[in-house]
Amino acid sequence: MGMQPGWRWCARCSSLAYSGFGDGICVHDSAHDFGGSGEYFVSMVDVPEGSQPGWRWCNRCQCLCYSGFGDGDWCAAGGPHNFEGSGPYSVPLGAIPPSSQDGWRWCCTCLCLVYGESGGTCPSGGAHDFSRSGAYSVATAMPPPELRPSITVDRNSGMLRVDGEGFTPNARVNIRYYNDHKNLDLPTTANEIGRIAHNTGYRRAEGSCTVFARDETTGRTAIGSAGTWVPDNFPYDPVPIDQGTAFGEPDPRYE
Repeated sequence: MGMQPGWRWCARCSSLAYSGFGDGICVHDSAHDFGGSGEYFVSMVDVPEGSQPGWRWCNRCQCLCYSGFGDGDWCAAGGPHNFEGSGPYSVPLGAIPPSSQDGWRWCCTCLCLVYGESGGTCPSGGAHDFSRSGAYSVATAMPPPELRPSITVDRNSGMLRVDGEGFTPNARVNIRYYNDHKNLDLPTTANEIGRIAHNTGYRRAEGSCTVFARDETTGRTAIGSAGTWVPDNFPYDPVPIDQGTAFGEPDPRYE
């Protein structure tokens, strides 16, 4: 499910709390104070590399808590935390991902994720205890979606047309036409929303032609095919492409 928005830092307890259901319950039966907070994002369901699973949302105090040691005894609403209704969350531990804020720590008393630089008041009545905590970080911006380029290849009125999407916006895309270990590279540029449309003259011959569309920014390559194709005035025999789309590591035929 990716990253969930709506998380905030509370100026009273310094914990990370979900604001989607109001201000929750903070220490001394007060509401959390999100006035000085920016927006934070927490990974839900997915466990990115370098992240620690086992985190849960407490439906009483609204805080993000580590559930690996039970539900504790120090929820700000009184008694233990209640994780009913929570999805599985994970938090980066050690390495700091891009667009993330470090300085977050786990309090082994209240079990909450707390911004250690500001201290705050623990629901136990004293200071938070970070003595058993690793170094955590929390995303402060939604990561951009992973680009997964795809193309379709069609023949029409003496032209071979390549349409694609999912490329880096306004960036160079190299179109490679390949057959029998011979190739022709024709670069193009994706538009402002990452789409391409490329037309090239062709003539019919036996065999098939493979088309590679490589995003020169990310290195991802989409693959498609449309039967036999030889560019006008191309000095080689017909060369192949696979029908459909693939992405990920470049194909050896492209390299």
